[in-house]
Amino acid sequence: MKIEDVQSGVCVHTASTNFVTHTSRVETRINMPKFRLINEGWRFLLSDLPQAMGWDLDDSAFETVRIPHDWSVQFSYDCRQGKGMEGGFLQNTGIGWYRKPLFLDKEEMGKKIWLRFDGILEDSYIYWNGHEIGFRPYGYFPAQYDISDWVVEGANLLAVRVDCSKQPFTRWYNGSGIFRDVWLISAGRNHICNDGVFVKTKKILKDRAELEISAEMELLNDIFFTVEVIWQGKTVSQQTEEVHAGETEHTLSLVVKEPILWSPENPALYLIKIKLSDGRDVLDFLELDFGIRKLEFVPQKGMLLNGKLQKLKGVCLHHDAGVVGAAVTETILRYRLGLLKKMGCNAIRTAHNPFSQKFYEVCDELGLMVLNEAFDGWEINKASQDYGRWFAKYHESDLEIFIRRDRNHACVIMWSIGNEVTGATVEMTNKLVGLVHKWDSSRPVTCGIQGTGKVSDDCRAALDIAGYNDGGGACFIYERDYAARPLQLMVATESPHTYQTRGFYRTRTWWRDKNQPRKEIENLTEKEVFTDGCEFYHSSYDNAGVRLNARDCWEMTASLPYLIGEFRWTGFDYYGESLNWPARNVGNGLIDTANIPKDHYYLYQAMWVEPEIRPVLHILPHWTHDLPEETKIPVYVYTNCEETELFLNENSLGKQKVQQGCFALYQVPYRRGKLTAKAYYQGKCVKEAMNRTAAGPSGIRLYQLMGDIKKRPDEPVEIRAVVVDDYGTEVLYAQNPILFLGEGMEIIGTENGDHVDLTPLTSHVRRTFYGKCMVLAKAKEYQNVYEIMAVALLGKRYFEKNILLKVAMARLVLEGNVPDRKITFRYRINDGEWRNYEESIALVQTAEVTVRIFRDGQLAGELRELFIRKKAPVFEDRIHGNCEAMGDVPFGPFADEITGMWESEEEGMVFSFSRDGKVSLLVNEKMEQQLGWWWYDFPVDKFEAQDYAGMGEIWFMSGEKEKIYLLGQSAEKLEIHNDQMALSTAFCKRERILLKKLSDYSSPS
Repeated sequence: MKIEDVQSGVCVHTASTNFVTHTSRVETRINMPKFRLINEGWRFLLSDLPQAMGWDLDDSAFETVRIPHDWSVQFSYDCRQGKGMEGGFLQNTGIGWYRKPLFLDKEEMGKKIWLRFDGILEDSYIYWNGHEIGFRPYGYFPAQYDISDWVVEGANLLAVRVDCSKQPFTRWYNGSGIFRDVWLISAGRNHICNDGVFVKTKKILKDRAELEISAEMELLNDIFFTVEVIWQGKTVSQQTEEVHAGETEHTLSLVVKEPILWSPENPALYLIKIKLSDGRDVLDFLELDFGIRKLEFVPQKGMLLNGKLQKLKGVCLHHDAGVVGAAVTETILRYRLGLLKKMGCNAIRTAHNPFSQKFYEVCDELGLMVLNEAFDGWEINKASQDYGRWFAKYHESDLEIFIRRDRNHACVIMWSIGNEVTGATVEMTNKLVGLVHKWDSSRPVTCGIQGTGKVSDDCRAALDIAGYNDGGGACFIYERDYAARPLQLMVATESPHTYQTRGFYRTRTWWRDKNQPRKEIENLTEKEVFTDGCEFYHSSYDNAGVRLNARDCWEMTASLPYLIGEFRWTGFDYYGESLNWPARNVGNGLIDTANIPKDHYYLYQAMWVEPEIRPVLHILPHWTHDLPEETKIPVYVYTNCEETELFLNENSLGKQKVQQGCFALYQVPYRRGKLTAKAYYQGKCVKEAMNRTAAGPSGIRLYQLMGDIKKRPDEPVEIRAVVVDDYGTEVLYAQNPILFLGEGMEIIGTENGDHVDLTPLTSHVRRTFYGKCMVLAKAKEYQNVYEIMAVALLGKRYFEKNILLKVAMARLVLEGNVPDRKITFRYRINDGEWRNYEESIALVQTAEVTVRIFRDGQLAGELRELFIRKKAPVFEDRIHGNCEAMGDVPFGPFADEITGMWESEEEGMVFSFSRDGKVSLLVNEKMEQQLGWWWYDFPVDKFEAQDYAGMGEIWFMSGEKEKIYLLGQSAEKLEIHNDQMALSTAFCKRERILLKKLSDYSSPS
């Protein structure tokens, strides 16, 4: 049912009435099954209290939290402390304590009992009843502790100290705390070892599949070992064998007739039940889902799944998920992976660490193949406090833990041993490949290797499947390497790297790096059409990147049979790896941090989904622009069909054959109205799409996209808010604040996908970014109604003469009846008097407007926005363009690695490179002589080509332009190529002048 009151601007959505209750929030007594999830009822304090390990502490002041938990997302962004650029400037690190009481019955005494943590970041210390029982650094790997000798009947205390004070410990946002599930595991003295079962498909024939099931056990007595295979509730195979006391492993074989095979198109999963019994009682049991499939890697031909060629249409993912940071729940995980699956994606690379156990379970169910990656680096640190500190001690045991946990998942098709490893050697590559094969010989091993030199070539040759990250131009040597190693298949482990900001467009090409290997992308117009945005935004036209755009990369991947697929960087935007403050991320994803797809999403959908399955049609850009009429705008139509036709206000602009890359390009004169596209397949119009020009913003529309509080009241729901005009057209330029209020709902946080929005993630107020934002909320217990209400202050933030602002409200009822609430608004302009809001707010000058929202007479919240009377700022990026720099002064970039004082090694002369681009020679302590201007392009990602330190120039006032090069990424020595003799007499007309770094920049004046 939907109720709309158009006149008042209120939109209410209702659903069926249902009273929501949660399951028990705190485990108080455990008579345990084999696995017991203990995520509820934890107490948390962000402070280092050593006494928190034992009972002698009153923790009533601690916060009650539910696992998974990430404390970093609760705090503000800060450029001066915390996780820095690597962590997206989320500030809080520190040390936290978690405590949870557990009560064990007498029946549990004498059993084997373990604690299992799926992930704790960073260093964790585990205490049981005040005794330290274990330590675990780098918590991407699961950790398990035998507590059998420490448990007591009745009350027990589990305490966890998490130390995140050493930063940075990854190169991306990692999160802080117990960010994955926790289990208590119980078994009798005769039991199956945890992660000790390995199910293999040995052979698949036309009418049957032969399975082999091996299980590691601890046995004090002779037992019966039974394996049962179930399909849709019916037993399809079963086998029982006797195993004698003292045996540590047993293997049996069985046959499944007429098997249903697992694939991305049909992710069929059988239930396998394994039990130990003494003939009367069940002593131990285990259940797991298993997909029967046949995976083949055939040289020169490619990867075959169940006998059919299969290209990997993959994306790389980091483990965080927007508002919740690293604390990703099952509902969020399913929704995000479901978006990728709908796009046509069939594979995920876990960059650059093991993911949660739940991730692999969901990939099994959805039919997403996984390139499962263990490490980012090896012995040499890539971030100062990363796994390199522990690699020598832990890498062998961690690989074993990792592989044993994940090897029964049908989704896992390959293992990866690293990513752009600093100091990689063939010896270590061979060792790690051997360790993987020791624990699983059924899958091949690869590694994300960048570069084109001998070390990279030799390490790739040592792998089962050669891995290519495109850094250093590795994406351009496939054919060269195939000629050298024709029997080795390849995979593009990380390619392409492209950038995109949802709703932002530039018609001229943008490159991240200068003078690096790339395939050129032509400018769409001679002069830039669009002028909004800032330096941290990137064009949505597939023309902002590093080496290849998305279309060219997939064309290459699809055309080479020995290249089995690609994993683009990335599927979703993620926090961290920022370019600089105030950007909290860089926008490599196809979907932003608010879970809103970008235009790239639909390009990949057109390239990766067959038209017989689902016709795809998408138009970009939107059609609401502050541009003069008749301005030529490049319009792309993305489709997987054969032909497109574009219409402007019902007038056909012509049919086009769809080009390779699944697009058609039109140059369209801008006129307000409707831009309509039709897609034709086999001569018939199979899909239409339309972009319409919006009028001024006047309302909000709310959509529930994720979650079901009736079925999963413990899981969050996601609501998207979109600004619309009076006719319901989305206003995709709107950047206005929205306040979210919950009744029966707790607001978790808000997001909009804007790289430079530093509003805290937990804020209830979020400005829309190009018309959209989202709120994440969860149900409270024992409420009669569950509603999200949104209130917005709408209007253009920049205006030239005058403006009428509107206050709009929308309500979304998730469960229960529409609550009878009187909602009123009051506002004031600057520090003026408060007035009742009626229809609009008029402004003729720059002013700050404050709106207060009252619910049944009680103040519920406040909105505040500054509206500015002037033209909107114009932004132009002259640094990264697809053309030679013009003029007498370079526009940059001005790398921090160059700024400072440098001394010539032979003459002792000191050069000053200032942050504003000036280069001077120091005459004495009080005087400097300007020689000209400089620019330098230092590699943004130092690990893509570790022997490359960038390049730049000095533009001398005398007219010469001389190249400059750092001699290594440590930025300690700088070489001036004095080819035009700009520096002559004083430097003996040398062609190379070597400088050494003295200090960071400090002008003598």
